[in-house]
Amino acid sequence: MKPKSGRLLWILPFVPLLLCSCDVHKKLAVWHYQQGMKKLAGGHGADALADFSAAVAQDPRFADAYFYRGACYFTLSNYTAAVNDFNQVTELEPGNGRAFFYNGAAELGLKDFPRAITNFTRAIGNLLTKTLTTTAAWHGQTCGIGTAHWTISTGSLH
Repeated sequence: MKPKSGRLLWILPFVPLLLCSCDVHKKLAVWHYQQGMKKLAGGHGADALADFSAAVAQDPRFADAYFYRGACYFTLSNYTAAVNDFNQVTELEPGNGRAFFYNGAAELGLKDFPRAITNFTRAIGNLLTKTLTTTAAWHGQTCGIGTAHWTISTGSLH
């Protein structure tokens, strides 16, 4: 039986909706993220959790939303959930030294010292690599070994 050529024409009006639905999800994710950041800045980390959760539900690749949700969990001493979110960030952004650092801090909260050391080491490695790369680019060098200046802030999220 030969398919009729006009059989799928009914779908054509819906193609733009299908194509732009991703944009809608991303816009909603950003809106929820911004709401969460406002609440977090106002000292309402527990309230911000719902917004960051809604952001990652709309866009599962939204690394910053995972990071700040993990930070909220961390401040609430829910270290297991924090580790899960920081792991998600490092999966999405393997060069995110900040996520490795806070993941290490959450692992300390769980008293998993070997994993904490591993994450702190990765944080330092990422930070040092980024600093050397930035320094070389800033000096117009293509390669070279130089002095790296780096710090790790343990007091607050940046």
